[in-house]
Amino acid sequence: MSDKLEFMSAQSIHCTANVHVGRDEQYEERWFKGGSKNETLHLGTLFWNNEFCACSVGLNEQQTGLYEVADAALHISLVKPQTATWQALGPWVKRLVRRSDWTVTEQPEVWYCSAVKVFKRNLNLTSSFSRSTSLSSQIDEPDTTVKSVQELLKLYPKLTEVPQTLWAKTKYDVGLIKNAEPVVITPKSSFRPRKAQYPLKPEALEGIKPVFHSLLKAGIIVPCNDSPVRTPQPDDWRFVQDLQAVNAAVVQRAPDVPNPYTILSQIPSNCKWFSVVDLANAFFSIPVHKDSQFWFAFKFGDRCFTFTRLCQGFCDAPTIFNQTLKNSLDSLVLSQNSAICCYVDDIILASTTQQQCEADTIKLLQHLAAEGHKASLSKLQFVKQSVRFLGHDISAEGKQLSVDRISVIQSLPKPVTKKQVMSFMGMCSYCRTFIPNYSLLEAPLREMTLSPGLTASSKVNWTPEAERAFVEIKLALQTTPVLGLPDPTKPFVQAVDERQGCMLSVLMQAHGDRLKPVAYFSAKLDPVAAGLPPCLRAVAAAEKAATASRDLVGYSPLTLLVPHAVTHLLSQHKTSHLSTQHWLKYNTVLLEMPNITVKRCSPLNPASLLPLDTDGEPHNCVALTNELCTPRPDLKDTPLHNPQLLLYVDGSASRDPETGRNRVGFAVVTDSETVVSGALPSNLSAQAAELKAVIEACKYATGKSVVIFSDSRYVFGVVHDYGAIWKQRNFLTSSGAHIAHHKLVSELLDAILLPAEIAVCKCEAHTKKTDSISLGNARADAAAKRAACNTVCSLPSLLCVKTPFLQVSEMQKRSSPSERAEWKKAGCTVKDGVWTCPGGRPCLPNCMFPYFAKLSHGQDHVSKGGMIAQVTKHWFMKGFSNYSQNFCKQCMICATHNVGRGLKMEQAAHPLPNGPFEHLQMDFIELTPSEGKKYCLVCVDMFSKYVNAYPTAKQDSAAVAKALLRDLIPRWGISQKISSDNGTPFVSTALKQIGQYLGIDMRQHCAYHPASGGAVERENGTLKNKLSKCCAKTGLGWTKVLPIVLMQMRMRERPKNQLSPFEILFGRPPRTGIGPIRGPVPDAAGCDDLMLSYCKNLSSALISVHQQVKAALPQPAGEPLHDLEPGKWVVVKDFRRNRWNKPRWTGPVQILLTTQTAVKVEGRATWIHASHCRRVPEPEETNP
Repeated sequence: MSDKLEFMSAQSIHCTANVHVGRDEQYEERWFKGGSKNETLHLGTLFWNNEFCACSVGLNEQQTGLYEVADAALHISLVKPQTATWQALGPWVKRLVRRSDWTVTEQPEVWYCSAVKVFKRNLNLTSSFSRSTSLSSQIDEPDTTVKSVQELLKLYPKLTEVPQTLWAKTKYDVGLIKNAEPVVITPKSSFRPRKAQYPLKPEALEGIKPVFHSLLKAGIIVPCNDSPVRTPQPDDWRFVQDLQAVNAAVVQRAPDVPNPYTILSQIPSNCKWFSVVDLANAFFSIPVHKDSQFWFAFKFGDRCFTFTRLCQGFCDAPTIFNQTLKNSLDSLVLSQNSAICCYVDDIILASTTQQQCEADTIKLLQHLAAEGHKASLSKLQFVKQSVRFLGHDISAEGKQLSVDRISVIQSLPKPVTKKQVMSFMGMCSYCRTFIPNYSLLEAPLREMTLSPGLTASSKVNWTPEAERAFVEIKLALQTTPVLGLPDPTKPFVQAVDERQGCMLSVLMQAHGDRLKPVAYFSAKLDPVAAGLPPCLRAVAAAEKAATASRDLVGYSPLTLLVPHAVTHLLSQHKTSHLSTQHWLKYNTVLLEMPNITVKRCSPLNPASLLPLDTDGEPHNCVALTNELCTPRPDLKDTPLHNPQLLLYVDGSASRDPETGRNRVGFAVVTDSETVVSGALPSNLSAQAAELKAVIEACKYATGKSVVIFSDSRYVFGVVHDYGAIWKQRNFLTSSGAHIAHHKLVSELLDAILLPAEIAVCKCEAHTKKTDSISLGNARADAAAKRAACNTVCSLPSLLCVKTPFLQVSEMQKRSSPSERAEWKKAGCTVKDGVWTCPGGRPCLPNCMFPYFAKLSHGQDHVSKGGMIAQVTKHWFMKGFSNYSQNFCKQCMICATHNVGRGLKMEQAAHPLPNGPFEHLQMDFIELTPSEGKKYCLVCVDMFSKYVNAYPTAKQDSAAVAKALLRDLIPRWGISQKISSDNGTPFVSTALKQIGQYLGIDMRQHCAYHPASGGAVERENGTLKNKLSKCCAKTGLGWTKVLPIVLMQMRMRERPKNQLSPFEILFGRPPRTGIGPIRGPVPDAAGCDDLMLSYCKNLSSALISVHQQVKAALPQPAGEPLHDLEPGKWVVVKDFRRNRWNKPRWTGPVQILLTTQTAVKVEGRATWIHASHCRRVPEPEETNP
């Protein structure tokens, strides 16, 4: 082996599972679910040669999902050359694992590959590893890239005029901008975030120390000995490493940062010399107000620190620095032909001559030094004809992508997950102004990421189209053009085309005798525009292109070159093919903007987007649009000459005042008669009726010439304007849903083709004129209303079958004499041996009730009213109403599925407590987050109605136990009974054990019956109402105003006993400051007498108060408030019903035990409130 090799130390041996720039919270969540316990890895094969050595690693099923390193195999690095990186071993191992041309050496366990000259040996061992994370940092203490001042002075003698205080001595050297206002952070509420740092390896902490100590020495970080953020423990501090939590808790400022896409347009096109200044640690040069510094507090080691300067990662940092830098440069005056552009901490100066650029650059550097800035000497680009700014190479020729940016994208491996694909598209999208047809190229990649069910970490399924797009985008970046810098003094020319639903455009300006590209634009049209005919899609593309280039063009003259007659389509031709909203947008941008001129050109070259020399195939945009937007070419909107048929159509939809049902109908009439009419289902609208009328008119006129008059603008628009366009879009809206009446519209477009000639004309409605068209429309309107009054025939049911009278007479013979007497009394008569009522319906004997009840009840279990309606339509009967009612009661399916109601019963009271805090009721309420608390545990004393409330972070049993053991029991003593609902926080084993040890009867109310905890429920509502009012008045969080609200609730007099909870507990009225102060003048000699008399008076007052409270408390029920008894059968309301087809009631079940308000049933462990039950008959025994 070579001597220049580097070996992995035993302490540093590791297996890398994922490498990510920045935080990957979804991956970290999956990573830390496994905890820090040791895991077993399978060591597979050892590979080595004269330079490299590594071992492949195998994973089990649980570990496989954690490996996300692209183009590398899972491995353990052991040896590498000093000139290589450890990252190179991953692809090396991956290539070796895939090879199959291995031959056995003299040693049977060692194999050799002559093609790559590598040995391997199968290990098949296991080793124990622990999960950890590491933060990699490329920052070292000394700035080895900084050129010496002497070297730069030799190159640029003018730099001697710049103060040396401007240059940063190290990578952590920072300035302090003069007159910069300290940053004041405004919080959204009183909530202050706390977020723990995820674990770091010791090596990562060691790497951070140089950065930390540098910032500490510079005063950017200071010790934080006293935090204004109060936390539960005095020693606990708010630890914020990720500023996302801080950003979510503060009021963000309006963003004010230049657009990186358009900032270069501010550079004058006649400039030939440039300088670029990079400010060092720019954000750290702005101070933070002392009262706001705690927002950036963190913990390092065992001490707490905070930042005194503006931090990178804070949401408002770019906006604040941009405004501060602008104010700092306002007093700088440059030469007339020089310009400055700033993007955060990067500044570019452009001038027309070298001497002017040199002088103004020196002036800029002197101004920055005087203002307290720091600049990076190594990154200074001083008076050059070509500089690099924001990833672009800027010169007098224009701008182009830098080689570094292109090489970074070119070296990216093929993405594996959706997040990686989106990251790749984001990097390429920054370069889209240099790539013609970018939207077309990236479309397959974007479509691949939109597959249903994909999450950020899901692996994408690569299609051949996506593979091709990935390669084509990289190839397009290799041949990016040099784009000219926009000159606002020259007119712009923009060529626009539309292809595959995308706008493709190039913005150009004159450069000598030719046009030079300034920027390429491409974007996907919205779904509505993409569904238009080709010529109208070109109109939409032209509008989108003009809008996209507005930031570069401004109000300079712009000529749009489009291979379609855009102006003719918008101004001279009717625009009914476009909605009013779209037409107004297109017309405003393309025809009304004073600086935009739209011209028609020859077809564009697909590659360069420039007009071709040849004219191509000419076409008439108006004629082509008409042909594509109408169902048939000869369709007219004016009457035909001498048609064979003249038809008037109309539809009607109105509400029946008696039944409330919608009456819908249509009619087709001529000058003399109604040829087609009919009623339609009540769920249809008048528009649907109009469509149906035109459809029937076309069918009636099959093979003939016809003129159809309709007063519906909707139908006229469907026929002439929108119908064919909707058909091209498969009758879908922009949201992907079907348009209204899409089936009728599709049928209408087919029916229009049936007549030999057709004209669909619009006429006025309800004019009361006497001309033939108005009279015909009135006849159609009247015929449609008459047709709507006819009910739509329904399908015959079993009861509609006519029964021969011979069978009826046989049935009636089985009737009893009393039944026939009832028939006769009701006016029924006998004819041919058949009893019939005055209306002609036969009489139904009682013996047939079971058959017809079962028949009418049916498989869908019709109600009593439905059964009676069906049978009485064909039969006359007496007593069927009662029979059908009992039949429905006996049906268990109806009993368990119908909505129904439980038993009605009076509200019962809890047993009377003998004194304060013998019986407590508890419940949780949910509020908005405040100081890390979201819930509040409310406790009410059932004797005095004294309320205690405890803010909690979680709604769990630990919060209940904490309130009991830390406040309620130490302050008020051990209660005899505590009642609550059946929520998870109150039914835990821990609370039951507390109750057993302390002798507390822990009770739960009947499930799903809030009235059982009425006392605490009422106090919950009162507490929420008063908290919201107090928060709105004071602007404080609810945790701050809670003591004030509780004081008011405790001191408020209750109407039932005319006492406040405070008086009941302490035997005296509270001093609220409202009434006058009474009492003798204080005297030291009478202290003992006053105390003795106070105790006597207190004792008698409390006895009187307790008697008054007991008299006002509601008495508990002495007898059951329901009539349910053990042994009876009931069905129980199902409050956990989560599907529409599940029964609403469960059972039937038999009652085992009863109390005054609840029952115990078979198969249920808990008591059930009686109001949740319904009586049902005893179920019939079924034979096995």
